[in-house]
Amino acid sequence: MKASEEENTPISTEVLLQNGFTSIITKDFKSKDIDLFRSLIYLIGRNPYERNVFTERKIRELADFSPRNYDPKTFDIYITEVLKKIAQSIFISDNEKKLQVLPLFSYLEYDYEERCLTAEANINLINYLDIKKKRKEFFALNISVNNQLKNKYAKLLLPQLERWQSIGKLTLSVQKLKELMSVDEDYVNKKFMQKIIIPAVNELKPHFKNLKVEKLKDGRTISRLKFTFTPIQRISDQKQRQLGAPNTINDAIFNFIDQI
Repeated sequence: MKASEEENTPISTEVLLQNGFTSIITKDFKSKDIDLFRSLIYLIGRNPYERNVFTERKIRELADFSPRNYDPKTFDIYITEVLKKIAQSIFISDNEKKLQVLPLFSYLEYDYEERCLTAEANINLINYLDIKKKRKEFFALNISVNNQLKNKYAKLLLPQLERWQSIGKLTLSVQKLKELMSVDEDYVNKKFMQKIIIPAVNELKPHFKNLKVEKLKDGRTISRLKFTFTPIQRISDQKQRQLGAPNTINDAIFNFIDQI
């Protein structure tokens, strides 16, 4: 897709991704870094078979860069620093048959003169980006909600809850949550709740109705956290058929959103 064409493409706020994308570790990422990272994931999710070219305007729009006091040189420095972090991100698929460790991107380029970003998904990830055959293993990433959040840990908790939005319940070990949020394993559980989990949950409450978190203990130690909220139903198979048997569920959700 050419940059000029991409510039005029209307933005849908959701894309469906394989569940493994909820477990990508974003160590050393700041809140704004996560915005750009998720925006790139969102965009290659929409166009997994193409080399995507994103203009400066599109990047700023998707990553929610404020136009106030905008400085192009500062923007350049920021983008290059974040891309170096993103380049180290990996996708891990671990099941009974095999373990796969895959780089997310086969190509990342930022042009200082044109101020455009080119990104191409790793071809080995296509089976995880094109959800035609694995629809039960996918969740809806809402980039709009992600970019409304200010708290870094709310952003990191968001896809975990999105993955279970049709169930309305998620239980994770404290150890796993610390790993997903890039928090040291020896960080005291009480502080982990007070400084990280509670603020994240509070910011996510407007986006997940009746969101609550419950501490589950083994003896006197908090070992797991249970998140509950009012479930949201996904697009039904019947609705997908009404949309004209799309090639992928990505197509279905974009068509469905356009009809709302």
